[in-house]
Amino acid sequence: MLIQLSGLSLLNLAAIIIGLVVTIILWRFPKGKNYNNRLLSASFFCLTFAQTVGLLVETRAILDVPHFYRLGNLAGILFMPLSWMYMRGLLKNQKLQWKDLIHFIPALIYFIDYSPFFFSSGDAKRIAILGNLQDLNHVLKYQESIFFPQWFHLWFRTATIFFYWILQVGLLFRIIRSETKDIITENRTWFRWLTVFVSLQFFLFSPFFFSLLGIGLPYWPSITLGVSIVLIFTSISLILQPVILYGIRGWIITPDSVEQPTQQSSSHLMYISKDKLKTISKELDMLMATDKPYLKVGYSLLDLTNDLGVPLYQVSFFLNHEKGKSFHDMLNEYRIEHSRQLMANEKNRQLTLEAIAYESGFGNRNSFTTAFKKFTGHTPSAFMKEFKQNGYSENNVDVKNGDHAVKKANGHRANGNGKVDR
Repeated sequence: MLIQLSGLSLLNLAAIIIGLVVTIILWRFPKGKNYNNRLLSASFFCLTFAQTVGLLVETRAILDVPHFYRLGNLAGILFMPLSWMYMRGLLKNQKLQWKDLIHFIPALIYFIDYSPFFFSSGDAKRIAILGNLQDLNHVLKYQESIFFPQWFHLWFRTATIFFYWILQVGLLFRIIRSETKDIITENRTWFRWLTVFVSLQFFLFSPFFFSLLGIGLPYWPSITLGVSIVLIFTSISLILQPVILYGIRGWIITPDSVEQPTQQSSSHLMYISKDKLKTISKELDMLMATDKPYLKVGYSLLDLTNDLGVPLYQVSFFLNHEKGKSFHDMLNEYRIEHSRQLMANEKNRQLTLEAIAYESGFGNRNSFTTAFKKFTGHTPSAFMKEFKQNGYSENNVDVKNGDHAVKKANGHRANGNGKVDR
């Protein structure tokens, strides 16, 4: 079959090629943690595939590959939820969860409704296609639907796109209006691209609303042109500004994602840069090594933020995100390490567990015992007993990484059960 391409078809073909290139780039770069980029890549692929099917239809080449027919709408429905989850992942630090399967319900509804058509023969599909190609607007009727009337899936797709567009606009507006202006300053290029990307999505549903207002537009060309505009302009801007591939330079922190006292709670979004996290890490290590504030009974997260001179939400986010632990767990790790050093020192053999607990920053023996067993797997009394019975010294104890095994002076090693490994 000789395929003749109009000017619009050539534009759509160019959009498809550009969309495929950007899909591959987003999927592969940057190396390492590119979870959110892959969501964006998947959304670009869906939009590109939908445009590909549209081009096959308008050039009648769909008759050669009839099994692609109606799959374009399925991809079009998936585009916006994936785009939303990309934005949400970057701006709210939220990864996919099982409950996010709800976002795929619109696509599932369409697939179930069209499953008899999808699994029909190629000849049966060609008959349906020929009946629609007389007028491309007939393609939008979705007459093969089993459960719904004509035009339903056009309405349904448009409503889905509009719903997720509103979610994206709301999230973007909330970030821009937030009190934390550093995020805009440090990520101006990325926010400019994201604003363009979300704004151009308006063309994906605007022809539908224009038709409701009685504005006469050629519907099929308007839809395919809108998709090409989204693909071409957002793709080119992304290629020209590769820094966009790396996302924002820090993290946006939601109030419910950090550990903070009730009186310090806030409904505002907060931001912390990667450089600031590195600075906090260095200052925290120095503070713990020199001042050893963890030895103070009742030392709190607020005390730590005051000692570091860093806002509470930044310290809390650093501990949760970088260290992967709560403030109390970090504090108790330092305290347990200190207590084990005390017990390993022969000079402290006369100290009771209560005294060691207090010297290590614990308020009582019970909290000391609970924390000690949590991080070492053994009680402090069992650990102390080994030293008193065998006369071990501080130089012959391995107190790193929760391994409380001790070594005898003659080079033999005693394990946590008091047995000697020869």
